[in-house]
Amino acid sequence: MLNSSQGIHACGNIVRGAGLRPVSPAGRRPGPARTREAILDAARTEFADAGYAAALIRRVARRAGVDPALVYHYFAGKPGLFVAKRAF
Repeated sequence: MLNSSQGIHACGNIVRGAGLRPVSPAGRRPGPARTREAILDAARTEFADAGYAAALIRRVARRAGVDPALVYHYFAGKPGLFVAKRAF
């Protein structure tokens, strides 16, 4: 629901206040610039501790302090994360 200080931006995003900054549809703010590296660091530990077959995206996300959906956003799943981790 919109209050008096919010409106709809031309692109469809909800905006608020005089600055008219778009708010993401999910209401989430962009993560810090180091988020991808934190996920890769956590993946390295997870794969070393559990091995590829037993490694879980949820544990990688927990170790990195992010939502599991963000891991999928950056790497599209465990195979992509494993390949990126090796290149990192």
